[in-house]
Amino acid sequence: MYVPQRILVQAVGGVGVSTRLAKASGKLLLNGSGSREGWEWMKWVVLGIRDLISKFAELIAQWVGWLASTLQSIFSDPGAWLVHLLESCYAILCNHPHLVCVISLCLFAGPVVVLLPFLLLHEIAILVLFNLNFVGHGLLPGRIEDQYDALKEHFMESRERTFDSVDAATSTFNQWTTDHFFLRLLRILGGVIDLLVQFDSMESERCGLDESVRWLIPTIHSLRLELWAPA
Repeated sequence: MYVPQRILVQAVGGVGVSTRLAKASGKLLLNGSGSREGWEWMKWVVLGIRDLISKFAELIAQWVGWLASTLQSIFSDPGAWLVHLLESCYAILCNHPHLVCVISLCLFAGPVVVLLPFLLLHEIAILVLFNLNFVGHGLLPGRIEDQYDALKEHFMESRERTFDSVDAATSTFNQWTTDHFFLRLLRILGGVIDLLVQFDSMESERCGLDESVRWLIPTIHSLRLELWAPA
């Protein structure tokens, strides 16, 4: 049977095209499966975010439960809660008198308390760098007096900028405590506590405010019994 050459060429070409299409389809399928495997990390990311949200929700639930129980104890027996609060503050004062003194001083004085440690660090930095200049004298150009003056001038500018920032913060703090009664009362209370702790520490080595605060506990107990006693 005679087959024209043109038909044979077309048939062979069709077979080649079909083979190339099959190979291309196989490559696409392989690439698709590889892409699906490449997106497996998204599953772990979603699971991690879900676990994080669940842990955060549990934490919020615990805090809400603690707040609800605290409010219930306050409103159910205010006297007992006040006594417990006083005893807790007294225990903190006995165990950490220096920390209480520092916090009270910060509440009373405001941002100006930052100047004392800054001035100390300023003087230490000048002394250290000045001695380093002495160590490197002969390697650095210029006289040691000129280097010290330049160093002092540089730190003087930084100190002035810090003074300006602290002065602005102190003015704002004073304005707030003047305009708001609660902040003013908190500031006065901090100053009183600081004075009492310092006075007691100068008198003896006993627990801070031992005789100054202990009498308040039975007084609060008696007030609780008188004011919140059942009718």
